Parts: sequence; structure tokens; C-alpha cells
Amino acid sequence: MLLSRDEGWKEVIVGRMFTSGSCIDPNGKSGWIRHCQYVAHLGNSKDFTQQMDSFIESYGRLGTSPGVCF
Repeated sequence: MLLSRDEGWKEVIVGRMFTSGSCIDPNGKSGWIRHCQYVAHLGNSKDFTQQMDSFIESYGRLGTSPGVCF
């Protein structure tokens, strides 16, 4: 939550997207991601969901949707 001067408390929401091919396993350690993109939103969850849905669809248009993680 973030306190704004004009509108009081507002929610900050962040989403992280990456393909399964971006997950690497160096030296047996899991949890490393080579490339990812973030979506950040200050406001309500409905607007964030619409923004994230659009972003997910763009991965499908690029032909990478089968391995998308978020």
C-alpha cells in the first residue's frame, strides 16, 4: 500500500512474466530466471487484471504462450 497525498491509501500491484525457457538451473540450483518482464500498477485489482490479461495475450501472439509463467 502507498499513501498518496490526494487519494489516501492506494494498492501497488506487480506481476512478473517469463517463459519456461527462461528458467535456468546453474550448478543444480533452482529459481534462476534469465529474462522476465514486469507489469506494475497503482490502483485497483480490476484494472491490474485487465492490464495483465493484455500482457498475457501478447505472449500468445509471439508464439511463446505454452510456457508462460506468472
